[in-house]
Amino acid sequence: MAEFEEMGAEVLVAAGWKEGRRVAVGNACEAYLRQGYQWPDFVEAVASEFGGLIFGEKFGVFGAILTMDAALAVGGVTKERVEEYEEFLELKLFPVGVAAGGVLVVLLSPDGSFRGGYDDSLEFLGNNVREMLGRLSAAGGVKLR
Repeated sequence: MAEFEEMGAEVLVAAGWKEGRRVAVGNACEAYLRQGYQWPDFVEAVASEFGGLIFGEKFGVFGAILTMDAALAVGGVTKERVEEYEEFLELKLFPVGVAAGGVLVVLLSPDGSFRGGYDDSLEFLGNNVREMLGRLSAAGGVKLR
């Protein structure tokens, strides 16, 4: 896990993240509320620190690899699908990003871990942002440059 976190830290810096980064999250909060989601503090914390970062090649509205954008994510998956994932895992989940050209939704749980959902598939991505990015990078999904 530590090696994934180190790799993920490199990916974050390459994407333009820096300590203390904060972005406005009003649009994401509004999108969440429109879709019937709650907007808990831990989602706001992740959205404000990592929102808008694109990891991998950039083209179109989606990053080729991963875009951390809660408003985009919540609009790209039905609430019913997220509820199916929650029922399966017995864990609350909140969309915070999209990957693989927008077909994979990145989901955050209250414990800070991430899952990736695509149709009936659900994968563990990491225990935190750095581990998630490191795992994706190790799998060839996120390029440092």
